[in-house]
Formats: sequence, structure tokens, C-alpha cells
Amino acid sequence: MTGGLVQEFSHTILPSVPPIATLITTALSIVPGLVVLWRSPHSPWQFIRALVLCGFGSFMFGWHVHEKAILMVLLPLGCVCALSTYYFVF
Repeated sequence: MTGGLVQEFSHTILPSVPPIATLITTALSIVPGLVVLWRSPHSPWQFIRALVLCGFGSFMFGWHVHEKAILMVLLPLGCVCALSTYYFVF
């Protein structure tokens, strides 16, 4: 067991990604979901859609993402799929 130790490595082939780059890409990935939510703030469906999009953006572009972080996307999306057949296509 590692006991929670986290180390940083320098890659030899792949470029090292700085944390500021992941912050910028994460922020840019969640902007479309927030814009849609801003335009129709009283719709609960839009809130759940924005929640799924923001969670997926942070999962895809986050600096240190644990594999359990995908639950932030799958749980609200599963609830939406249970209520509406529209989302089964995607």
C-alpha cells in the first residue's frame, strides 16, 4: 500500500501538463452548460443537464481525477434516463 503518497513525475515522451492548463480547459468545458442554465434557470431539466455537463468536464480535464469522480456524471444522468426516454439514444 502507498498510504496516500502522491508523487509528481516528469514524462520523457509525453509533455507535462501544468495545473493552470487543466484549470483553463476545465473552465472552458463547463461554460456551455452554465450558459444554457443561465438562459433558463427555472427548468429542473436544464439544471440536471448542466450538472452532468459540468461533472463530465471536470472529470475529463481535471488535474487529479479519481476514477470514482465519474459517479458525479453517472448518477444524475441515470436519474434523467429513468425519467425520460429521450436520453437513451445518446
